[in-house]
Amino acid sequence: LTYNEKREFESLIDQIATGERRKDEINTIFQTQELSHDVIKSLGKELHTLVHDLQMKEERRLELSERV
Repeated sequence: LTYNEKREFESLIDQIATGERRKDEINTIFQTQELSHDVIKSLGKELHTLVHDLQMKEERRLELSERV
C-alpha cells in the first residue's frame, strides 16, 4: 500500500468503529424510548444513510486489506 492508502485504511477503521457505535445508539433509542413520528422518521433516515456508508467503507477497507 502507498502511504496515502495506509492512512486511508487507518482512517476507515476509525470511521467504521464510530459509525457502528452510532448505529448501536440509534437502535438502543428505538428500543428504549417512546418517540414522536418526526423523531422516528429522522432517526430512521440517519440509520439508513449510516448503514449504507458503513457498507461502502467496509468494502473499501476490505479492498485495501487484500492488498497488504
